Amino acid sequence: MHAITRDVQRHRERLKDALREKLPEVVASEDIITAPSGRRLRVPVRFLDDIHFRPARPTHDAGGAGHGQAPGQGHREPTIEVGLTLDELAGLLFEELRLPHLRPKVGASEEDVRVEGVSHQGPLARLDKRRTLLEYLKGDGMWRPEQMRYRDLSVRPREVARSVVVFIRDASGSMDDSKRYRVRVAAFWALLWLRRRYRDVECVFIVHDTAAEEVGEHDFFHVGEMGGTAISSGLLLAEEVLASRFPSGEWNRYVLFFSDGENGPGDDDKTVAAVGRLQDACELVGYGEVEDYHGYHGILPVLTALAARLPRFRSAVIRRDTEVTDWLRAVFGVADHHVA
Repeated sequence: MHAITRDVQRHRERLKDALREKLPEVVASEDIITAPSGRRLRVPVRFLDDIHFRPARPTHDAGGAGHGQAPGQGHREPTIEVGLTLDELAGLLFEELRLPHLRPKVGASEEDVRVEGVSHQGPLARLDKRRTLLEYLKGDGMWRPEQMRYRDLSVRPREVARSVVVFIRDASGSMDDSKRYRVRVAAFWALLWLRRRYRDVECVFIVHDTAAEEVGEHDFFHVGEMGGTAISSGLLLAEEVLASRFPSGEWNRYVLFFSDGENGPGDDDKTVAAVGRLQDACELVGYGEVEDYHGYHGILPVLTALAARLPRFRSAVIRRDTEVTDWLRAVFGVADHHVA
């Protein structure tokens, strides 16, 4: 029995290893991003066969008379499909990325109502029918007021940790479909990670070209190309939204902004100043540059240089869909004073 248990455990570990190999590809899959809640996701992984000896098949003379693949067609690695829920896949991803557990600051409180004891008096809405019936059965068959039992309730404040994440996307003319999709994948997994660590997560979505506006989630991912670029405009609007609706004493605040790096002339200094103010006021500010390998690198070196003096600012490039996992590790995998 112990040998079987060891074999099962070994197979599970090998399966997890095979899944880890596929994570960058799976994370970027549109089937995962658009899957309905609760659906089991089918992830193809390489076939895992137990190690054992097999007799060699007899060979055939030249000429290709034998069965099997014709010469020149090559070999394809056999695969199997593994069914996982999104939660299981997320757990595997975040374990592989070794993202830290957050120590969220606690701000606002909620009322926690609990039943504590039983009394002889109270409103009819709190009547404990079971206990009242037991008291009646103990008596002589006559209802008496003293047989009535009511639930006593206590209301206590319970501290809660809430978070808000502001997503900002460059919607200028150079942000094509492929770049927008990389933003969507990165935002999807970032939000999922935060939701696994906070009970309440609010989202704010901002798009900008040379001016910024707050939009709904659908428009954030689908609004088409607009005009030029002023990255600072999105960051400035994020500052306004956080200051007016999400006080720092009550909310854990995150800002994640994305661009292809083609900032407008004269805007770099404003962008750097806004990033500095936001990282002072937030738990984390993250930047994802979704340029391609031949893209323009105007803002990235400027922002990368901030990391040495801004401990809660992190940035990384996402040149292709499969690099989203690297971005998640670079942005969220670095400890700060709110991270264990």
